[in-house]
Amino acid sequence: MKTEKEILIMRYLDDALNEEELLELNKILKEDAEAREFLYCISEQSVILAGKERSKAITEKPKQTEVPKPVNFKIIYTLAALLTVAFTLVFTLNAKQDAVVVKVTSVTGTFKWLSDDGTVYEKIDVGTELPSGSIEATSEQSSIKLVFKDKTRITLFGHFSASISEEEQKKLNLYKGLLAADVNPQPKGRPFIINTPTAQMEVLGTKFNIDSTVNNTLLSVSEGAVKLTRKVDASGVKVKANEAVLAANKSSQKLIVKEIQEPVYNWQSDFANAPTEDIVGQLIYIDDQAFVKAAPREIFDKHQKRKLNVNRVGHKLQWRTRAPLMLKDHSKLRIKGRMDKAATIDLFFLMKEPKGDFAGNFYKHITPELDEHGNFEIVTGIDGFRKLQPWSQDKVTGLQVYLYQMYTAEVDVSIMASSMEIITAED
Repeated sequence: MKTEKEILIMRYLDDALNEEELLELNKILKEDAEAREFLYCISEQSVILAGKERSKAITEKPKQTEVPKPVNFKIIYTLAALLTVAFTLVFTLNAKQDAVVVKVTSVTGTFKWLSDDGTVYEKIDVGTELPSGSIEATSEQSSIKLVFKDKTRITLFGHFSASISEEEQKKLNLYKGLLAADVNPQPKGRPFIINTPTAQMEVLGTKFNIDSTVNNTLLSVSEGAVKLTRKVDASGVKVKANEAVLAANKSSQKLIVKEIQEPVYNWQSDFANAPTEDIVGQLIYIDDQAFVKAAPREIFDKHQKRKLNVNRVGHKLQWRTRAPLMLKDHSKLRIKGRMDKAATIDLFFLMKEPKGDFAGNFYKHITPELDEHGNFEIVTGIDGFRKLQPWSQDKVTGLQVYLYQMYTAEVDVSIMASSMEIITAED
């Protein structure tokens, strides 16, 4: 039989609490560690179940030409945000509030930092000093570089959500997104602890990268070694330099450490069989052909100081293959798709350094020619891509592609893609 506190938390998940009950729950969570643990567990289970339902709804091919019934994304996003809060509560709420934990050294995009004592930091710039707290990015274009007092450096990017604390030891909870870390040697017996929904990592001093979703954690190490424990079955491995491991939330999937593969230079999408979490947009079928239709999103443009409506279609490239995709001077992009009217679109890359650190975002404007049915084919070289971060290198040559997408902003246009490719002729 559930306790009154557990019933209150369950009703909170159902969005059924009034203002007085919310205040009561807030007080309970501050004072009761068991209540915080229960909130964390229920939130994590709910997000995973919602993710599986979303995957099933989108990836099942309909018998007739139709768009699959939409999943209630509001529930998924609400629970995802709740899980981030739960992470912060479970791991950092009882810690003593230190004045400064990290300092911002680079920032792209708009964030809000919520400290453990409830203070909201709305303006985050280079030089901003932050206490323990949580942060969530608003888009794939967002990134932030942070440095701890011992000069340990981390970069969060790729539409991430995380919380950070440091009392006896450093702790970082990465619910989703990408993390690149250069960790200085940590005190004996006090490793840097990193949690994702599917794994826990212990770091004493090394360079590594993490790609995290609700269902998977991909760890790759460039220097030193990292101990990883998979949460679903407590199985553990030691990942050394130039090695990687994928920790899924399925105990049936073996936890195998592999050498990081040499880069490849050609790639073609397979929307029908791609993992749901690799696709940006909605998978639909038209005359038995798989398309990805643009997913509308509202973002805040801090330069124009206003909200923008963006329609995006894209694909993550590096998640499953393990072999990084690298661009050369003569690499080309080819995209086939359909639009309901002519419009200028932006081609967008989220790039990584060869060792896995964040290399920046790059974009290029292009106006495709449409046939009488609205079909188009874009073929363009990688020259002309412009960098968003001033510290990035000027060209995308020699960098690894993590996210490849196209989007329109402030244009009322329907856009979809049937295929996306990177083509590099043999040298």
